[in-house]
Amino acid sequence: MNRIMSLKIFISVILLNIFSCSDIFEIDISSEEVELLAPSDSLVTTEQLQRFWWTTVTGSMWYELQVVSPSFSEISSVKLDTVLEKNYYQLSLKPGSYQWRIRAINGSSCTGFSISTFKIDTL
Repeated sequence: MNRIMSLKIFISVILLNIFSCSDIFEIDISSEEVELLAPSDSLVTTEQLQRFWWTTVTGSMWYELQVVSPSFSEISSVKLDTVLEKNYYQLSLKPGSYQWRIRAINGSSCTGFSISTFKIDTL
């Protein structure tokens, strides 16, 4: 193999390693915050079908969504505990008091939970 061909292969390997490093290193999202959009905090509604919606966090891969009744400090039932790739989820709930929380996650870090309270009233 001639010297020019060896140099081309060497440069190709170096460039491949440089550009593939972005797949290895992840953004530290631990200081970021997920903003809750809906249902809004202290919402009182008669709508049983709730669409949970939040802002995305750059560098996150998933979102951990939890819904409990009546609150995280006094859980009587867990309505949902799931990990999603999207920034919304739809869930039907019976009348009652609820709290929901969400955090963003990637392969090496996560945000803290953002928490909101809402109530579904009877018709």
